[in-house]
Amino acid sequence: GVAAREDASSEAAAGREGEAGSIRSMGDATALRICSDQVVVDLRSALKELVENALDAGATKIEVKLKEHGSEALEVWDNGAGIAQSDLPGVARRHHTSKLGGYGDLGKLTSFGFRGEALSSLAALSTLSVATRTRGD
Repeated sequence: GVAAREDASSEAAAGREGEAGSIRSMGDATALRICSDQVVVDLRSALKELVENALDAGATKIEVKLKEHGSEALEVWDNGAGIAQSDLPGVARRHHTSKLGGYGDLGKLTSFGFRGEALSSLAALSTLSVATRTRGD
């Protein structure tokens, strides 16, 4: 299952704070949060991404729990295939996916998601927790 909680960190902690003016790097953390806001724009899109991940994993049962209507926590539990222990280091990293080996694979996709952005975006915007097991575990 996957749980996302709202992150109370300040903008200053997310990247370089300051006034607009001369051109400078905004910092990796700020850029990541801006890009993440384009993938996960609200609770509905966060839930959509997590349910699509479950469906892509072959889930036939999906349970969704919201704490304080989703403002404090969103949990998605499913009976999908799970993630192998060897794949866990890349699970919430940008542009990491199990669905593409290269650009040519785009035309062969049969899944909802493929870009490797959903979990990394949720991790950038919240406190993300992933608990998983495969059928062999």
